[in-house]
Amino acid sequence: MPNVRAFNLKSKMAVAVSALFLLFMGLISVMALTYFEREFKRSISSQQEALVTSIATSLDDKLLFSRKLIAGTARALERRDIGSSDRAQRFLDNQISARMTFDNGLFLFTGAGRIIAESPFIPGPGRRGKDISFREYFRETARTRTPYISAPYVSTHSPGHPAVMVTAPVLDGSGRLLAVLGGSIDLVGDNFIEDLRELHIGRSGYLFLVDGRRTIIMHPDPDRIMKVDVPPGVNRMFDRALAGVDGSGETVNSHGLRVIASFRHLRSTDWIVGANYPVAEAYAPVYQARRYFITAMMVGAVLAMVLVWLLMRRLTLPLAVFARHVDGMTAKTGDERLIALDSGDEIGVLARSFNTMLEELDRRQHAILESEVKYRGLFQSVPDAVLIGNLDTGAITEVNEAACVLYGYTREEFVRMHPADLCADREGAATAIERRERQLYGQIHLRSDGSQVPADVSLNYIVYGGHPCFIATVRDITSQVKAEEAIRTLNATLERRVSERTDELYASNRELEAFCYSVSHDLRAPLRSISGFSMMLAEDCGEALDDTGRGHLARIDAAAKRMGTLIDDLLSLSRVTRGDICFGPVDLSSMTDEILAELALHEQHRRVTKVVAPGCTAIGDCRLLWALLQNLLGNAWKFTSRTPQARIEFGVEKCDGEQVYYVRDNGAGFDMAYRSKLFKPFQRLHRQDEYPGSGVGLATVQRVVIRHGGRVWCESAPGYGAVFYFTLGTRELPEMEDRAEMDQPPDPPFDCPMPMNPKGVRPFPWA
Repeated sequence: MPNVRAFNLKSKMAVAVSALFLLFMGLISVMALTYFEREFKRSISSQQEALVTSIATSLDDKLLFSRKLIAGTARALERRDIGSSDRAQRFLDNQISARMTFDNGLFLFTGAGRIIAESPFIPGPGRRGKDISFREYFRETARTRTPYISAPYVSTHSPGHPAVMVTAPVLDGSGRLLAVLGGSIDLVGDNFIEDLRELHIGRSGYLFLVDGRRTIIMHPDPDRIMKVDVPPGVNRMFDRALAGVDGSGETVNSHGLRVIASFRHLRSTDWIVGANYPVAEAYAPVYQARRYFITAMMVGAVLAMVLVWLLMRRLTLPLAVFARHVDGMTAKTGDERLIALDSGDEIGVLARSFNTMLEELDRRQHAILESEVKYRGLFQSVPDAVLIGNLDTGAITEVNEAACVLYGYTREEFVRMHPADLCADREGAATAIERRERQLYGQIHLRSDGSQVPADVSLNYIVYGGHPCFIATVRDITSQVKAEEAIRTLNATLERRVSERTDELYASNRELEAFCYSVSHDLRAPLRSISGFSMMLAEDCGEALDDTGRGHLARIDAAAKRMGTLIDDLLSLSRVTRGDICFGPVDLSSMTDEILAELALHEQHRRVTKVVAPGCTAIGDCRLLWALLQNLLGNAWKFTSRTPQARIEFGVEKCDGEQVYYVRDNGAGFDMAYRSKLFKPFQRLHRQDEYPGSGVGLATVQRVVIRHGGRVWCESAPGYGAVFYFTLGTRELPEMEDRAEMDQPPDPPFDCPMPMNPKGVRPFPWA
C-alpha cells in the first residue's frame, strides 16, 4: 500500500487539474477565467466593504463611548466647581479616564463661551477667560443642550494641529445652561482616530475619514486633513456616499486613479469611513491569470501536465511558506514574526490578517503594560496606607509607600507578615477578614517601634493574580481621636459650668422668693399701722382738725392703700415670673366673658358694648392666661371709662399660619412714640388722677406671653383707643389625659420684639 504522506497537496492538485484541463481545456478554461475574474472582483469588493463596515462600527462604538464619557463627566460637575477656576482645574486633572481618551485635553467653558479651565493646563496670560463662543461645537451644544461631536477645527491647545471636540452641556434643574464640558481629540495624535491611518489595504490601499461637508478628517496624507479638495462630480462613489448611499464599487478618485471605493456612514455623527484600493493592485492576480492562460494555450496540450504541475507548485507555494512560518513561530521575536507574503489571493489576505492580528496583540500587550504602570503610579500616590493580602496564604503581597511610612516596615518585611499582625487585636482582625467584613472602625494598629496608632480600615475583596485577595485601606485617625477627646473635655467643662450656673440660679430664685415674702409680710405691717392710726386719728380728732388737716389724713390713707395695691401687683408679677407652668387647653372666649362680667358687676352704671369672638381656644397655663386677660381687659375697661359709647372686643386672626389674639377698645389711647415704656414695670402714660393704676399690669402681660413662647405688641392713637395683640407660641395639645404633666418650656428673655400689625386685622375699624 503506497504511503499517503508521499502524495502532498501539490501533487494531488496537479494530477486532478491536469486531467480536467486536458478534458475540458477549451470551454472550461474560458468559463473558469471569466468566473474567477467576476468572483475575485466581488470578493475583493465584499471584503473591503466588510472591512470598512467593521472599522465604521468600531469607530462608532469609540465615538459613542467618548460622547457618553464626556456626558457622564459633565453630570459629575457641581455648581461650585463651575464657579471656581481652581476647583474646575482640579476636577479636570482628576478625570484620568477622560484624559486618556481625549489626548488633546479637557476643557470647561462658561455658559457664555469662555474658558474656565483646561487639562493639561497651559500657563500664560489670555487662556483662562478666552472667548470661544464662535466655535461651532460650542454654538451647537448651547443650542441643542445635548452632547455633540464637532467638525474638524484648528486647535489652540496644540497649536496648528487639526482636532475634533466632543462636548456635553452642564445644566441646572430647570434646564438652564451653566457650562459646557469638552474633550478634544488630536487628529494627528496617538488616538483611535489616528489609528485608522496606520491601516492599509494591500500595499497602496488606504482608509480615510470625511464629514458630510466634504471636509477630510483623517487621511494617510496629513496635508489633506481639514481640506475640502474633492469637488462634486470628480468621484462618483464619493458623491453617492455624501448623498447617503453606503456600499462599494469602482470609481475614479480625485487624483485620477481608478480604485475600488467603499463607504460607510457612522451612526454617531455625520462622518463617513472611506477606503480606496487601486484596481491595478487589487486585480493583479486576475491579470496574472490571464497571462498564464494565454501562455498555456500557446504551449498546448503537450506541456499541459508540466504547466499544471508548475502552476500548482506556484499557487501552493505561499501556503507552504505560510505553513513553515507558522511552524517556526516559537523561535521568532519582534518583526520576525510577521510574514512577508503577498500572493494577491485569499492566502495573501490571510497573511495580512495574520500580521494585523500580531500587531493588535502587540498593541494590546503594550496597553496592558501601560495600564500596569499607571496602576502602580496610582497605587503609590494614594495618601492612605494600602495593603494587598493573599487570602489563600494569608501573606501581604503588596503595599504602597504610605503604608511603609505609617507602620515603619520595609516592603521586604511586609511580605513576611499577615495583615492581622499589624493590629493590637490580632484575633479580632483575623476573624473580621475571614468573615469578609467591609469596615473596621477605631482599630489600634502597631508600628514597627511598638507605638500605637488609631485607624479606620476599609476592606474590599478581589481576585488579584488568580488568587482571592482584599485590599485594605488604612486611615490614620490620630487627629480625629484627639479632637474627640478635646470635645469630651470641653463638654465636661460645659456641663460643670452649667451645673454651677444652675445652682447660682436656684440660689438667686430662693433669695427672690425670700424677698417677696419679706415684702409681703414686713412691708404690710407698717402700712396697716399707718392706715389704722390715720383712721383712729380721723375718728378721735377729726372734729378738732380743719379741712386741710382732714385732707392730709385722707391722702395718707389713700397713699397707704396704693402702696398695698402696689405690693399686691409686685407679688403677682413675681408669681408670674417664677411659678411653674402647667399646659392644657384653655377656652379664652369663656374666660373673657367671665372677666368682663366681673368688671361690669363692680360698675353696673356703665354701658359697655362687649364683643367676644366665640370658640377662641389656646394651649397654655390657665392661671397665667387668666392674669393676662384680666390685665388687658381691665386696662380696656379702665381707659374706656370716659368714653360715652365704650366698646371692648376680643378675637383671633390667622396670620402666616399663626394664631394672633387681640383685645381692642375705643378708649383714651396713647401716643405710639411712648410705646417703649408700655411693658416696663411702673411706667405709666397717664396721670394717676386721670386713670389710676400701678404700672405693673402690662409688664405682667408681657411675662405671661413670653413664658408661653409668644410675642405681644400694640397699636394705638390718642382718642382712638388701643389694640393689644399677642401670640402663644406653636405648642400643640398632645393626646394625653393628664395634661398637667406636660413638659414646661424654659423661660424666654424679657426683651420681646414688637412686630407690625398682622395682615387682615384693622386696628381701629371705627376710625
